[in-house]
Amino acid sequence: MQTLAKIYAEIRQVAGSNEAFDVEIYSPEIEGKTCILLNTGKGGTLGLDDADAVFSTQLAIELRHRGVSLVRIGMPVREDLSKPATMGHIEHRASRLEAVLRAPELSMWLQSYSICALSLGASAVVSSAVLKTFTPQLSRVILVGYFSYKPMLVCNPNVKITLVYGSHDFISILRSDGTMSSALSPEEYGPQVGKCFVTSPKNPAGVRIVTGLSHDLLDPAEHNYQRGAKIIADLCIIS
Repeated sequence: MQTLAKIYAEIRQVAGSNEAFDVEIYSPEIEGKTCILLNTGKGGTLGLDDADAVFSTQLAIELRHRGVSLVRIGMPVREDLSKPATMGHIEHRASRLEAVLRAPELSMWLQSYSICALSLGASAVVSSAVLKTFTPQLSRVILVGYFSYKPMLVCNPNVKITLVYGSHDFISILRSDGTMSSALSPEEYGPQVGKCFVTSPKNPAGVRIVTGLSHDLLDPAEHNYQRGAKIIADLCIIS
């Protein structure tokens, strides 16, 4: 197993429109594709001991084996995780993603890239300008645990969108009368979410449901992210 100590990691600061923040870069010895990662939103900054950091490390290991760099964006801290995320949380994360994509100091990692975003990070990608503009360097967007029935026009005909769900990712929907629906499985809601992405007919959004994994791709039986990280890393290298 490749260890974190053997992965070349570098912290760089990006100047956004209203703030400066850090990004963490894991780069293999050879130059190739890059995966930009937006984590779940459970944590913030670039901590080393939370679930987001554990998944990031495992994904960096898997990507390195495939010659792919990982750029992990430091995210703002949510002070109260007991409360639902707001549109402000989503837009703040979207602005950081957009700042990374236009940062000249990161241009060498943006020649050919994919984006992987989990949960709140996935909502930030959809809210950002990423899918609304044509960017030939972007080949794939992987949205893990994303849920919305709101239509989304994808203006880049070449980008492939893949929705990934752990099979344990059950949700309930708040009805207009204030009551909650019964629990829905990813098999029930995932395909409907995929249909909400208005794409080229030749390039529809794909949906992948991974048996035995949770909302953030944790394997509760093995208590690790290894299987989920391998799936994401493989998606990053598929043309």
